[in-house]
Amino acid sequence: WQLDQRFIDILKKILPLQEQLHTLNFCFVGLNEQTIYGFTEVCQSIKNLKTVSLDGNPLAAEHFHILIEKDTLKIAHLSLRFCKITDKGAERLAHVLGNMSVQNWKLLTLTLSGNQLGDNGAKSFAKV
Repeated sequence: WQLDQRFIDILKKILPLQEQLHTLNFCFVGLNEQTIYGFTEVCQSIKNLKTVSLDGNPLAAEHFHILIEKDTLKIAHLSLRFCKITDKGAERLAHVLGNMSVQNWKLLTLTLSGNQLGDNGAKSFAKV
């Protein structure tokens, strides 16, 4: 099964109406570099969203940083296990998490187990 743009458009209309919704689990749904942007818009429209799990979506590996770079998103827990995130994707994530002078204080946990992070990716997070 693959989450396509048509389904994302439906989610954009339905999910904002769910005032108690705080968790989205879209694991192994085939998110890619195009649909991750639409999915981010869905997340922005859910005012109480705190937890997002996107485990097993390797086609969007280098683009997950957009989920946490927007100030309007209040995601506190993000799980990206088994997404084949490389050092490049890790560097992008670390960059939006901030540095010593500017930090993302909203995100409390980021789960990256089962990815393809090397030393350079780990160093990126060490600088945050």
